[in-house]
Amino acid sequence: MAAFRGAIDCDAEFVEMDIRETKEGELAVIHDSKLERTSNGIGEVKKYTLKELQSLDAGSWFDASFAGEPIPSLDQFLELVKGKIVPMIEIKDRYGKAPSLAALLVNKLKNHGMLDQVIVIATDKAHTLELAKLAPNLVLSIVSFTGFQGRSLLKQKHLNGLDHYWKTLSPKLIQDAWNAGFFITPWTINKRSDMLRCLALGIECIITDSPRALRDAIEEYEVQRVSMPLEIDTRNVSEVELEILNEEELDSHSLEDW
Repeated sequence: MAAFRGAIDCDAEFVEMDIRETKEGELAVIHDSKLERTSNGIGEVKKYTLKELQSLDAGSWFDASFAGEPIPSLDQFLELVKGKIVPMIEIKDRYGKAPSLAALLVNKLKNHGMLDQVIVIATDKAHTLELAKLAPNLVLSIVSFTGFQGRSLLKQKHLNGLDHYWKTLSPKLIQDAWNAGFFITPWTINKRSDMLRCLALGIECIITDSPRALRDAIEEYEVQRVSMPLEIDTRNVSEVELEILNEEELDSHSLEDW
């Protein structure tokens, strides 16, 4: 929860997080399918109850000052952010492994009176179709990795946005998304030069681990745009250099989750 409080404190407009279904059908806020990397637990999230997950230390791996930080429930997260920041809730479980997750999420959002205050993201189109059926007015986005994949998803009428891997962004994909009525949220951008490049492309929402750095970059971009033209390369990165999408670069959205 410390990270979410930090996002609120630095006046971020949105906060992105991930959910997974627990053993008894609750929803926990956690990125990985396994516990080892970000807690002192062992094994798969889905084999633990929420109570068992919340007994783990999910802070020490990051820094000793966060020792004892628990894994939040979705309910705890929603209580914290309601009316303060717009949550972007990403479903990490695949539909085949958690077919009831969409219904669980919609019920939670209804209970908190937040169906119209969130963006829900999924890597699995089946989840988005189920969500659209259960809550037709819910704002839905889907994860995309490549330009071809992104453009094909623009044909899905039940979707509102693309949660897109930033290194395969291009002016054409962005324009195609806008023409289709989609918003686009590139992830995960932490370098100032990359933030400025995306701002120059017209991107209005950037997913980052460094919201204060992004706010500074936005300020710099706006000041320089007024005073002089910015010389920022806005070509598709894949046109500039060959990139290998290794596990470190795709840490926020592992290909394993697909």
